Amino acid sequence: MEGMLTYLEAVETLLSEQASKLGVEIRHGVTVSAIAQNDETAVAHAGEHEYAARWVVGCDGGRSAVRGLAGFEFVGSEPQFTGHTMHVTVTVTVTDSEKLRSGINLAPTGMYLRLSEGHFGMMDFDGGAFDRSRQPTRDHLQAVLRRVSGTDVTLSDVHLASSFTDRAMRTTTYRRGRVLLAGDAAHIHSPRHPITAGVRGRRTPDAGRPRLTRGGLAAPGRATWPRDQRCRPVGLRASG
Repeated sequence: MEGMLTYLEAVETLLSEQASKLGVEIRHGVTVSAIAQNDETAVAHAGEHEYAARWVVGCDGGRSAVRGLAGFEFVGSEPQFTGHTMHVTVTVTVTDSEKLRSGINLAPTGMYLRLSEGHFGMMDFDGGAFDRSRQPTRDHLQAVLRRVSGTDVTLSDVHLASSFTDRAMRTTTYRRGRVLLAGDAAHIHSPRHPITAGVRGRRTPDAGRPRLTRGGLAAPGRATWPRDQRCRPVGLRASG
């Protein structure tokens, strides 16, 4: 299980270090409040500050502010369950230890997957009711595990935990004028897919795909942005 779960802060640190090596300036605590654009430039407004560039790329996650401010549609289906992955210390009785089986185990209220010592995946058939803006607590994770396992297990410590849903949404286009979307800002889905739609989209062959250059977005011979034709089928498969 080592390497399967990690802290988001560790990933952010690694990406920030790489961005710094490439000369990228990251400004923390800056919230985009409005976006304006014309034929030549796009301007991101953040409070009293303005950031002008030839392009604005929304890579700000499933709750993307850029997507909403630029007027992109985001369509799909609402969640039926909340999933949790966790590395915990479990206290069980001898009887419960026999009930808490390895592998995939189904129940009317959900399911759990016991991978190795202390590593679990769970699905709670709650209609996606859990508030994912907050970190799941030990008591909540314990209650879900008890409910889906039919045991009286106790979680004495939570080392690492995260949550997700099967909500599947996607943008209807990847570009509006000089605003582009990528990653979770463009499509969200449950982590059942081993490779994200964004990575799969990048790996889809397209000899004529546009590239960001000093002069702008180069797409010789194309009237529309090819990423829409190239990536939309991938996004539909992942979020459908």
